[in-house]
Amino acid sequence: MRKIICIIVFLVLLYVPCERVMANELFPKKDKYIIVIDPGHGGENLGTESNPNYKEKDIIMKTAQALVEELKKYEEFEVYLTREEDIDIELHERAKFAKSVNADFLFSLHYNASENHTLFGTEVWIPLYAPFHGYGYKFAYLQQLQMQDLGLFSRGIRTRKGDDNKDYYGIIRECAARNIPAVIIEHCYIDESRDAIYCDEDSDFEEFGRRDAIAIAKFFGVHEDLSDIPEELYKISKNTIVSHTLEDHSGPNVCTITEEHADYENGVLTVQVKATDKNTQIMYYTYSIDGGKTFSKFYPWPDSDLLTGEQKLSVSLMLSIPDGHIPKVAVRAYSKNEFYNTSNILKGFDAFITPTAPPALQAPLKEVVMQKETVDNEKRSVVSIFKVVNLQPEKFKLSIKRFWLLLLFIFFWVFWLLLGVRFLYRYFQKKTDERKH
Repeated sequence: MRKIICIIVFLVLLYVPCERVMANELFPKKDKYIIVIDPGHGGENLGTESNPNYKEKDIIMKTAQALVEELKKYEEFEVYLTREEDIDIELHERAKFAKSVNADFLFSLHYNASENHTLFGTEVWIPLYAPFHGYGYKFAYLQQLQMQDLGLFSRGIRTRKGDDNKDYYGIIRECAARNIPAVIIEHCYIDESRDAIYCDEDSDFEEFGRRDAIAIAKFFGVHEDLSDIPEELYKISKNTIVSHTLEDHSGPNVCTITEEHADYENGVLTVQVKATDKNTQIMYYTYSIDGGKTFSKFYPWPDSDLLTGEQKLSVSLMLSIPDGHIPKVAVRAYSKNEFYNTSNILKGFDAFITPTAPPALQAPLKEVVMQKETVDNEKRSVVSIFKVVNLQPEKFKLSIKRFWLLLLFIFFWVFWLLLGVRFLYRYFQKKTDERKH
């Protein structure tokens, strides 16, 4: 009996490590992985030209070459490029090439830009449907960790559906049709100052390639250090669809603000913002101090993790108010797909005057504040009078309007009455004169 128990324990101990190894694979284990790197654009297809210092097609190639050089250090990888020259290749031809070399995965490299040059951050687009969605998500997560390590803001992992319910982006769609998982890496926005500092020199574009290589090596389990891979990624099966990656076409459901503290001397107004979106995360916010006429540049929503889908629904924002300004504050909360909801407007503040303001500026500003207080006092007095006579200001305004209409009506009828009396007077006077003659 004791021998049987020992055999069972031995088999269990032997089985558990095997299961653990199998569970710790993000992609099916192979002796050799065939990787296809797709430098986007090329030839007459320049990509974005929003940064005057370079064209997207050129900087992509610098990143791709650095990525390939790094991947070739691993004997487990066989690496191909869809283009090595400055030529434009149709998307289906790129996917067709990947199929011809029996690719295990295709990585399409890009840099981003926005229409108004206001957006910033890094993101990865992945397939919509299983099994490629799960593979894409796990790689994208590791790649975004590398970008965050550089200092970039992560806009998260995304999907987009086309009108035919297939993947919107051609390279992902064409690869899926050939049974190849593919992702699009948008490293950063080259037309926004907060991202531009990460892509200013050739060495920056090469660093992006090296970071992509680290993520790829970790994804396939061949990197020397796999200890920093989040446990949650191992729980994602090939049939998993991660909900917070799905496209959403609505803005946040709720966006409200309340005052927390007004620091008039230091020109800082602290407000509490509550924003929720039932379908996705809050990504950015902007604010206005002129009642919504103009808004600030985009800022990351505090404590929002677009990788995990976690976020704080209520945050405190410290807004800088210029000297002499009487703010009327509104905040816009933007969802992951850049739809927004505008909050209520906070007003009723005094002018913000800092002690460092020049004396010549402080005097007129204080006078403005005093005038505002005088006007406010006068308004309160008027309102008090209305309350004494039990009359609301709005109703009083309405009564004045009716009074003038009534006065105009009376004048109209008096005029016609006097005109009629004059006519009758002249008529009877004429008859009297005829009788005399």
